[in-house]
This record gives sequence, structure tokens and C-alpha cells, in this order.
Amino acid sequence: MLLSLLAAGLLTGCSVDEVEESTAKPQNEIRMLVNIDRQTDTRAATIYEGTTQLSSFKTSAYTTGSTTPFVENELVNYVGNQEWHFVNGPYYWPETAALNFFAYAPADLTNCVVAADAVSYSAVDGPSFSATLPATSQGQDGKEEFIYAYVTDKTFENSGNGVKLDFHHPFATVCFKLRANNDAVTINSITIKDVKTSGTFTHAATPQWSNLGGTTDFVATIGQDFAEVDYEQTVGDIYLVMPQACANSKQTVVVSYSVDGGTPDELEAEADVTGWEAGSRYTYVLAIDTFLKVTVTSITINDWVKYNWQ
Repeated sequence: MLLSLLAAGLLTGCSVDEVEESTAKPQNEIRMLVNIDRQTDTRAATIYEGTTQLSSFKTSAYTTGSTTPFVENELVNYVGNQEWHFVNGPYYWPETAALNFFAYAPADLTNCVVAADAVSYSAVDGPSFSATLPATSQGQDGKEEFIYAYVTDKTFENSGNGVKLDFHHPFATVCFKLRANNDAVTINSITIKDVKTSGTFTHAATPQWSNLGGTTDFVATIGQDFAEVDYEQTVGDIYLVMPQACANSKQTVVVSYSVDGGTPDELEAEADVTGWEAGSRYTYVLAIDTFLKVTVTSITINDWVKYNWQ
């Protein structure tokens, strides 16, 4: 009987342990879902158009209402099947606190328009960063665009399936086209006068740029021949510009060109645009004729398309 009672006790003990293990709450890993505002007609390799161009990014998580980092500037890589993992993770949700997530790309800011020491975080205003854009197309060729994501008050209860990170474009982009049926021309360069090239972006309640400065002429070196055709031709590449208002609600565009191999000439045109807004692309359509006149025939503005989570 004693042996029977001992055996029964052992069996009962195992049963209790199994129940305790099965009801224990496991740690909840922080997971991320990623998307990027996009356009469909880009050509520039330095402009992020979608997650296929985003292999990694840096992210930090802060306890809501403070600058205390729960996760500090950690590298996140894409591992496939729409999964993004912390390289030094995993990290798990805190039991009680909510988190604010700030992420940016590229992960390596060495050749980016925003430097690593120009990025900061405030408990009140969230992320901010400063930038100085090269004023020439050659200077921008080696620079990568900066994109960022910021979401607040996330917990396991409202984001356990994945923190939804929407990456946004804080700069504007500008590109040029040559109108159909122009005479055969060689465009040497295009200059936009009096452009501000530096500023500070703060997310805050209303994301905005401030402290704009460094006024100079933006020069895009083209050096390209264009045939007389019946369709618009893209001139040069896509360039990043600082969001800003234009003086007198006008922009002066200077085109250096020659017709049929003749003497290079330089002409000005006024563009009717009040300024550049963050997250928008501006396409200037130019016309050059044999009467030595250049005009900006139109400016098309296309906003980056926001991703709609299903």
C-alpha cells in the first residue's frame, strides 16, 4: 500500500507540473511589418520605391513619454517571407509599458544625405534629423535618400502580430523632361536659382522642416543629346531637394544648351510654383525652340503613394 501511495503521489506531482507549464505565459517577441510610400515611374537607384530595395534598417524603441531606450539603434534585416528580424535579437514586449518605434534607412548613413550624428529623439517631438543636400547632380549621385518611420503607443495587445512601420519620404524630388517636337538639342546643364540646401526636420504633432538655409543655385549637369521626337524625353536623373517655399512664388530655371551643334547658349525661364512639399515629386517639362527661347510648359506634381494596410 505504501508503494501504491508513493506512486500515486508521483503521478499527481507530474500532473501538476504539466498544468503549470502549459498555462505559463511565454515571452512575446517584437515583430515588425514594413512598407514604404512609393511611386511607380522612378529610375534613380538612390530613391527608395518599395521594400524590395530595403534590405535592412535601424530601429529604436522608447518607453512612451520618455527618452529611455527599450531598444537602441538596432539593425533589422529582411530574412524573407515578409519577415524582419533584429540582428542582435530577439526582443520581447515589456509587460506593462507602451513603446514608440523610430526606424530609418539606410542602416548605414555613411553615404546618406542625413549623417548619423544628425539624428536625435525627443520624448515630446519624437524623431528629428538635420540634412545638407549637395547642390549639384554630381554631388547627389553618391548619396542615398533618407526615409523614416515613427509609430507610438504600441503594446503586445495592439501590435503583437507585428508593428506596422510606414516609411515616409521627408524630402521632395525633382526631375526634368523635354517636350515633344523640340529641335534636336544638346542640354549641357539645368540650374534652379536660389535653392535652400540645409534644414532640420522634426516629426512632432505636425511633421515639418525648419531652420532652412544655405541658399545657392542647384546645378544638374546633363551633357546629353536629344533628338527631335514626338514624345517627352526624360532629362538627367531624379534629384532630392529640401522642402521649401519659393521667393515671390516663382522659380527661375536656367538651361544651358545648343541647337544642331551650334554655339552653346544659356536662357532663363520662370516656373509658376510656390515651393516644394515633402513627399512629392515635381516633373518640369521644358520646351526649347529655334527662336532662342526656353519655357517651362508644365509642372506635374505627384505625391508618393501611401500604403494601405489590409
